[in-house]
Amino acid sequence: MKIRLRPWHVYTLVWLWIILYPVISSVLNSDFQWSDVWHDWTNLLPFFIFFIIHNAVIIPCFPLPRRKVGYVVATACLLGVFTLCQYIHFDEVKLPDFRQPFQPDTERRLMPPQRDADDDSFAPGPPAHGEAFTPDRPPMPQPPKPNMTPAYLMDLFIALLVIGSNLTVMLLFRMQREQEKAEQLERINLQHELKYLKAQLNPHFLMNMLNNIHTMVEMNPEKAQEMIIDLSKLMRYALYEGARPLVSLSQEVNFISNYVMLMKQRCSDKKVSIELSLPDFISEKIQVPPMLPLVFIENAFKHGVSYRKPSYIRIVITLPEEGRVEFSCVNSVNAGATVTDSRYGGIGLENVRKRLDLLFGKDYALNIKSTETEYNVILNIPIYDEKHPMLGGGR
Repeated sequence: MKIRLRPWHVYTLVWLWIILYPVISSVLNSDFQWSDVWHDWTNLLPFFIFFIIHNAVIIPCFPLPRRKVGYVVATACLLGVFTLCQYIHFDEVKLPDFRQPFQPDTERRLMPPQRDADDDSFAPGPPAHGEAFTPDRPPMPQPPKPNMTPAYLMDLFIALLVIGSNLTVMLLFRMQREQEKAEQLERINLQHELKYLKAQLNPHFLMNMLNNIHTMVEMNPEKAQEMIIDLSKLMRYALYEGARPLVSLSQEVNFISNYVMLMKQRCSDKKVSIELSLPDFISEKIQVPPMLPLVFIENAFKHGVSYRKPSYIRIVITLPEEGRVEFSCVNSVNAGATVTDSRYGGIGLENVRKRLDLLFGKDYALNIKSTETEYNVILNIPIYDEKHPMLGGGR
């Protein structure tokens, strides 16, 4: 069984070594004492809490590089709180004040040294002839040498190293995931392209389109010419643009519009209501993955159109907020029809979700609501432009 290395494996090994180091060091030095080990663990606790908050709270809430401003602000606040706590902790250790001048003891009698008759030591007594009186004053205490780097600043530097190490591990594993997702996405896209081309080149599909065009040639030759042009655009887009990772949103909208208009020719205007709402203006710089909503439109026409009773299809594409595009498709459901995952043809709902996961990670929303009379799909995805570049799977 193959074991996949995860970031928490690395973090566990590193912190386990850091926690066991005081014990190993004390045992090797033959001066093991639990009090010393406990003191070292107490000093390590703030850094462990700092790491947990940075790794489990800040990084998931402010993923890089999309929310780098929020990440910088949150990390700066965390560093500020950490440094303040460490400063308060070290400020509690009060050192003696060496700035006060020496105050002699007024009650102590200072006698000049006097030589004892029995030995060579000195004893208190009057000064000898010619000797100067020198008071017996103890030496002035010397203040300790100032520490060039305060302890809380050293802890701040260590906290920065913790952040750098955490980001390094996270980015390395993200690069690995991006590479794996890119390879998997390439395989999925190839399969999707083959299945889609097979469906579009299906003789039944082409036969229906050609029959509609043939009928329209007798009734309205100009309209038949437009249908041929729409069909050629549809096939050209599927063959050439569908294999690209990104296309402009305007191209995708034109493709959907051509597909809807082409399929609309097969429906009766009296019994089938087809509405298509598109944005008034779309920048050419906005890009999206190709043919994502097409599977829902195909099945709306396949399962939502009835030639016996009134039915409807409503397709809406909007730009609800900056950096997002939303696709909505609502269609009626024929009586007695069962709406299941199999209605998504050769692609299937599971493959649609898998492709969305590979493209956007968790940065998308797919809501599907099904009732006995209506089927509603809402797909909200991010867009790619100058402000939101394509950085790999999951943005």
